[in-house]
Amino acid sequence: MDRSNQEKYIIKGISFTPFIALFVFLVLTLSLFFIYLQKFKRTETKEYKNTIIELRKEATKTILLSQVNDIDTKIKNLNISIKKHLKERIDEANAIIDRIIKNNPNKSKKEIKEIIKQVLSAIRFNNSRGYYFVYDKSTNISLIHPIKKFVNKNMSNFKDKRGTVIVNLTNSIIKKNNEGYATIYFAKPNSPNKEFKKIIFVRYIPSLNWVIGTGEYIDDALNELKSNLKQEIIKKRYGKNGYFWIQNKEYVIAHPFKPEYINKNIDELYDHKGNKIFKKFAKEAITHKNGTFVTYYWENPINHKIEEKISFVYYIPQLDWIIGTGLYLNDLQNLIDKKIKKTTSNINQFLLSILIIFILISILVSIISYILSKKTKSLFEIYKKDLEHKIDIAIKENLQKDKILQEQSKLAAMGEMIGAIAHQWRQPLNSLALNIQLLVEDYLDKKVDEKYLENFEEKQMEIIKFMSKTIDDFRNFFKIKKEKETFSAKKTIKEVLNLVNAQLKNNNITIEVKGDDFEINGYKNEFQQVILNLINNAKDAILEKNINDGKITIIIENNKIIIEDNGIEISEKIANRIFEPYFTTKDTNGTGIGLYMSKNIIEKMDGKLYLNISNNKKQFIIEGLK
Repeated sequence: MDRSNQEKYIIKGISFTPFIALFVFLVLTLSLFFIYLQKFKRTETKEYKNTIIELRKEATKTILLSQVNDIDTKIKNLNISIKKHLKERIDEANAIIDRIIKNNPNKSKKEIKEIIKQVLSAIRFNNSRGYYFVYDKSTNISLIHPIKKFVNKNMSNFKDKRGTVIVNLTNSIIKKNNEGYATIYFAKPNSPNKEFKKIIFVRYIPSLNWVIGTGEYIDDALNELKSNLKQEIIKKRYGKNGYFWIQNKEYVIAHPFKPEYINKNIDELYDHKGNKIFKKFAKEAITHKNGTFVTYYWENPINHKIEEKISFVYYIPQLDWIIGTGLYLNDLQNLIDKKIKKTTSNINQFLLSILIIFILISILVSIISYILSKKTKSLFEIYKKDLEHKIDIAIKENLQKDKILQEQSKLAAMGEMIGAIAHQWRQPLNSLALNIQLLVEDYLDKKVDEKYLENFEEKQMEIIKFMSKTIDDFRNFFKIKKEKETFSAKKTIKEVLNLVNAQLKNNNITIEVKGDDFEINGYKNEFQQVILNLINNAKDAILEKNINDGKITIIIENNKIIIEDNGIEISEKIANRIFEPYFTTKDTNGTGIGLYMSKNIIEKMDGKLYLNISNNKKQFIIEGLK
């Protein structure tokens, strides 16, 4: 082979070798990327499905436990409600007596008493259980009573089942404040050998020298409460097809979609796999005092198909109730399918972006190779007559090849960088997981609907698009930005109050926001979580103290937010630990992470959250937010 042909082959080698090498590298890199991303998609889809299921399970559990807490509160406040109701009935009777006296100025006292006796004797309340009883304070003679044998009878020796003389008890009560409560024990006509606890309220009427009273059996009030709760719970709906059912250890008490199951023995009720599912509910709920999940197959009330369902069941000993609610796993499939579709689309876009970049680089390298080959040919022509010059040219060609090798090395390093970017996708995916966790909070706040989910999905896809769009800027590729926003402190707090006002009113708790507003630059959703957590802690403290006039005050002053309540106090010994993770003062319902996470959120926003105790006043203070 002559020198001329050698020169041609050298020039062609310079022109095509980098392109061929780059093409081979491109094919291998894209193949490895495709294999890795397909595996990544399968793994992330599985993790996403598990995460969604766990989040929805926690949401379902939270919904039911909220219902249980509401029931528990109403049971705890039963005695208070009974006493309030009894006093209201006596106030009504007192008003009737005053009105009769005022409207009959010309009648004798004896005639007025007869009118009052006729009117009060006819009054019934509490589904006809409630009535008034009256006796003369001077003679202890019974004047009004629904049982005729007691009317006009001297009650001086009348005793309850425990031997308490009733008139002695009531006289001792009115001696102090003219009115008051007492607890007595009586049998009922259908249970003559059993004593039943009864709360009575009596009041002395000086103008008539009468003692008037009324009462309520605790078990009657509890049964009425159970009846009201049953109707209230069965009517409740949430989400797409969420509902509650009630049963006990023997039969179904209430079910909104299976009326034929009501009062039916649970040994006769099966799921669609042949399991005695209601019996299993009872066994699992009673075994796990904090409630538990049960998986089974049940008919979906929306599409009437048999689907896998996960329910959370909880046993309420005070009512001997098992209450449950659940979620159908197929309801989550649409979310999962959309996730798979979006993930696939973004992976394809990412691969296409990589392909376009490599094509552009290939074109650039080809142009450089072509220019180099033309230049090399020219140099060969110029210096081929002189061997020394040819040696110089060869040296220059070697140097030029070294540069090409350096460029190829840079391309290889770029491939490694792209591989590193794929591994770093975990970080933005963590952001997606955090955003999904916030979905539970918005779901519990009843903000979740179809439009919300579309917006939520669109926002999360923007994060993924962000990853693909930043491929041309490697230095900023790994930065996950979370933008802060400026918002009103008072307005944001009031938005939280809109979520909890009804619950606070149900517990006779008032809440007041006062002071001057200021703006905060930070994370609004997380700030709302902190305020909600502090309000809930205040509510729990008030309920634990068992007071009727609970009050929470939120003071905004000097860029500070102060939250105080008149609930149970916190000792200084405990105060030093309340922000520790997993430390709680609540026996069963506390998790010990609320204040810990709240403190972390405020500190992340460059602020401070701390507890101040002085002059028997407990204050949670947030400051330093700007």
